[in-house]
Amino acid sequence: MLFSGDLVENRCGVYAGNGYLRAWSKTLAKLRGLDADVLLPGRGVALSGSEQVEQAINGTQRFVDTVLDCVSAAIARGAPLKECYFQTLETMNPVFGD
Repeated sequence: MLFSGDLVENRCGVYAGNGYLRAWSKTLAKLRGLDADVLLPGRGVALSGSEQVEQAINGTQRFVDTVLDCVSAAIARGAPLKECYFQTLETMNPVFGD
């Protein structure tokens, strides 16, 4: 049984306002290696079975990595903050908007 706290969310919004996204992504990879059969996420219902646990970890990692990639690309092209926000939102909504 793995108590992940806010490191893993189960189909819920991921709060990353004070997170270190690169380290978070690496930590998720380490959690995956623990091979848990039950996971109690920071938000969302408890997960039972290795497939559900893997899906939640993968979903959270995809969210974190997508934000990091979008923001990094915006910084690299010198985009203003507002543009960075809207581009990230546009990228995230089709996948995470529900």
